[in-house]
Amino acid sequence: MSRVFDYNSFASGRVKSFNTNMTFSCDVRQIDVDLYNVPEELRNISSVDCEVEYEISVISSKTGISDIGFIVREIELEIKVDSHPDPDTEYEIDILPGKNCQNESIICEKGDRLIPSDPSRVEIDMGGSILPRDFRVKVTFGSDL
Repeated sequence: MSRVFDYNSFASGRVKSFNTNMTFSCDVRQIDVDLYNVPEELRNISSVDCEVEYEISVISSKTGISDIGFIVREIELEIKVDSHPDPDTEYEIDILPGKNCQNESIICEKGDRLIPSDPSRVEIDMGGSILPRDFRVKVTFGSDL
């Protein structure tokens, strides 16, 4: 739970704004996950499950919420590939910004409506590779409805 540490200064107007950070995790449905430039071994994808762990930074003032910022901490992909007549082949890929891929390769985009603020779409350009360092990822938060 987040809280204001110096509420008296905030309430009296001496502090114009404060920052509150919260971390969440969200499962994104298959229909909202788009994979592009997939490598040859992933050509016959039967299903994609995606979990996004992200941090929200709420910037508020006495008049209300000024802005909401998003940072993706981790993306877990589970891809099932149809290997007919054999059973499906499963690939589990963890995308960790700053560890196995560059921070710049993860783009957080805001929809027109930020409430609810969970990820509504994930687009991954795999760059023809299964290695996260080659990925370009765009996560859209909120909705455009």
